[in-house]
Amino acid sequence: MAWSSLPPEIKLNVIDLLEVEQIKALASIDSETRSLCVPFVFKSVNVKSYEDLLNFLDEVPRDYYQCIRRLSLCTKSTKDNNAQGVFFTHATTDNPSPHPRTDALIALIAHCARLEELSLLLMGSLANTIIPYFEMLHNLRSLTIDNAGDEERTPISERLAVSIAASCPTLTHLSLSCISRSVIHASESLGVYPYIPLVSNDDDVPPHPRLGSALSLPSLLSIPTLKKLAIRDTHLGDPLWESVDPQCHLEVLDLGSSYHETDERNRTYIECILAKVYSTVDEFTLNTSITSIPPAMRLRRLRLTPLVPLSRFTQTLSSFSTSPVEKISIECHEEDLVDVCETLEEFLSTRVEMTELGFFKDLSDVSLTIKHEGDETWSSVGEGMSFKDGLLLDREERLQRLQEYCRDLNLTGLLADLGCEVVATSEGEKRVVVDRQL
Repeated sequence: MAWSSLPPEIKLNVIDLLEVEQIKALASIDSETRSLCVPFVFKSVNVKSYEDLLNFLDEVPRDYYQCIRRLSLCTKSTKDNNAQGVFFTHATTDNPSPHPRTDALIALIAHCARLEELSLLLMGSLANTIIPYFEMLHNLRSLTIDNAGDEERTPISERLAVSIAASCPTLTHLSLSCISRSVIHASESLGVYPYIPLVSNDDDVPPHPRLGSALSLPSLLSIPTLKKLAIRDTHLGDPLWESVDPQCHLEVLDLGSSYHETDERNRTYIECILAKVYSTVDEFTLNTSITSIPPAMRLRRLRLTPLVPLSRFTQTLSSFSTSPVEKISIECHEEDLVDVCETLEEFLSTRVEMTELGFFKDLSDVSLTIKHEGDETWSSVGEGMSFKDGLLLDREERLQRLQEYCRDLNLTGLLADLGCEVVATSEGEKRVVVDRQL
């Protein structure tokens, strides 16, 4: 049967099975096919720079914007690179607006009525005029705001970020990275060691209809639809975390440390936040050590990044020993693999010794993810493995020992040789599954 004789619903099913480049080629057949392909071509859009954004606005018909469901956008300009970090936002002859990047972003999202996921990599802050347009994104579920620049030269105020997030009617997933505290909400940190970059010109952010002028980071817990919250590389030392009354049913929490603070203070801040939402959180990512928190009775998945000191690894995990944790995911750098395996073995030994006390009694899955640097790759465990430091044998032996230890405990491991499975991911990571049946 010829393509032209197929009914539209069959054509749509076929198009849905194709890759984007294949869809673009198919769209050239005839005008009807082109109109059917447009929603698929523009379903996911990645704009990599400010110049690309301007080109997109010039070349893509505005009617197509409504097809965008997922949008990843960076406002960094080639001029930013050429100026060695100096941020260009001033009006030019070609663009008399004092906020050209904000205006360009508004020109796009104002017509993205079906947008569901939005990731913004911003070279500095946006103008406040952007805020009302997020109120119009009724289908937006996921929002990411990252700072692509230097926090001291091109900061993104917490007041703007909170106002934008709170303006999204149906937001469930929020991720913030390298957001700067406002002097309005962190005046006690002004001129105090350790130095924390503070934004001092954000008093013009208008009051939010529901939050009013309370636009500090703790107000994020007042977004009733929020289910997943990630805050990384951001100072979390706001005393209001202790008094905020969460209005959301937070299920996933990912809190990173601030490199402007000490490990001890970062730990205190994170423990304070976790204590406010521990009763609802199902999954938690740790980027620093933890000493004491209330039992998180809904916690099922726990992830530890390489930022958790190995010296406090067991102590940190022990803080969650009475929670119903079923899966522990551990990330480490390849040069730390031997030490991590040894520490993990010590943790499993502690678990055996304290079984009768209910120490991680629900644990059923422990996985190890090795983050590689450079051009080194693993095709499989024991094959094609190459390390510059010459510690391959030690790592094999350590993994072998860990697998044998699991067997001694009548635990079921995966894959015979080293008892682990290395799986490549799109970001160049390798996931090593040490055991699934603890």
